[in-house]
Amino acid sequence: MLYEKTPKDSAQESYQLLHEAKLPGKIKSFVLDQELEPGGWHMNEEQLLRLCGVESASHALIVDLKPKATSIVNLHSMRGIIGYSYEDWTPLCFLLEEMFADAPEENPASFKEEFLFSSEDFLRPAASFVYLRAGTQRGVWNWGAVGRVNGAMLFPDAWQYFHEQLTVSGWLSGKPHG
Repeated sequence: MLYEKTPKDSAQESYQLLHEAKLPGKIKSFVLDQELEPGGWHMNEEQLLRLCGVESASHALIVDLKPKATSIVNLHSMRGIIGYSYEDWTPLCFLLEEMFADAPEENPASFKEEFLFSSEDFLRPAASFVYLRAGTQRGVWNWGAVGRVNGAMLFPDAWQYFHEQLTVSGWLSGKPHG
């Protein structure tokens, strides 16, 4: 979901939902426009937001990990993507920072339309693995099948690249990145 951020005071920002962000299409543009060969690549938050047509300082991509929950919110800020594109599929590692983890909320749908978040809160880093059913040469740019098991299967070349990028960036060090 794409949000606009507005400072409320010295410690809080207001997040106003603009619209759903269609990430598969944005990732497709990034991969195909760069004419990438099969292999690893990454996008930082600024590049992601630019692909969405907005400025990074005043916007955020927020992932709702439990969109159907009726009494909690579970929102994470997307700070980047590490990808490894094969010819016909692309495993992805989303770099996320936890904002609200199963936070009790009477009306989650209303809350997600506009909420306040303190910039002083520690955003716990996390990595989430998914995949797209397309790559550098062919495929349909949609998410992998949703089911009981829908995580990305990682072969040694992709895992090595993801591990290297996560290590070099210090992403999972447990320290804030914002």
